[in-house]
Order: sequence, then structure tokens, then C-alpha cells
Amino acid sequence: MDFPWKEQATLVRMAGVEQVDDQSCEILFEGSLLAMATRVRDMKPAQRKRLRLSIPDRQVRPHTFQGDALTALIDRIPPAA
Repeated sequence: MDFPWKEQATLVRMAGVEQVDDQSCEILFEGSLLAMATRVRDMKPAQRKRLRLSIPDRQVRPHTFQGDALTALIDRIPPAA
């Protein structure tokens, strides 16, 4: 399966357990899926907590990466990136 690396993506830090409303989420960065995945790859493991990477305009899967799915996406970054 070929990932949509050029599509626009949004990197969000999800609310902590004590916060349940959607307004407590923080948009960190926006850019291509490749740029956002590379940014996450370059973060320290402690900085990756509660991250969600999504492709908001995508109507078919994959459109959201979180937890193990985010780790798997990082592992699939093309070698030239």
C-alpha cells in the first residue's frame, strides 16, 4: 500500500486523561504527511505522548495515525526523507 505522503496533515496533541473536551486538544503543526511524520520521528519518545496525526480531508483509510499506528507510519517513511 502506498501512503499519501503529499496530502496535507495535521499533528495534534490530544488532551490528557483529566481533560475530556475537544477544546483541550492542541494543534501543533500542519503540512504534508511526510513532513509531519518526519517531525514526529525526530521527536524524543517522551515528546510523542498523546500525539495524533491525521489527514482531515481524506475520505478513505488511512486518515488517522495514533499510538502504534503512528509508530508504524514513522517506520514506513521513505529512505530519501
